[in-house]
Amino acid sequence: MSLNRKRLQDSDVVQEIFDHVVFKAIELRMVAGRVLITDSTHHKAKANKRKFIKQEVEKSVKTYLDDLDEAIQADREAHGKKL
Repeated sequence: MSLNRKRLQDSDVVQEIFDHVVFKAIELRMVAGRVLITDSTHHKAKANKRKFIKQEVEKSVKTYLDDLDEAIQADREAHGKKL
């Protein structure tokens, strides 16, 4: 777990900051909250850009954070950093 997330895990401060930023963006009409589109795909070299599969993926925040913690742990071990 990253040190900042570890320090703040029992606090609502991160959620409060996130909520404030989102509400400010709504207030300034930067987002409407109707549709969220992201692109985090990785293509192999010479991938066919016209061939794709639309897929809705649902992943819980807890699952994401657990995966993130595992990746951080693996990186620290790989580079001889403190655990």
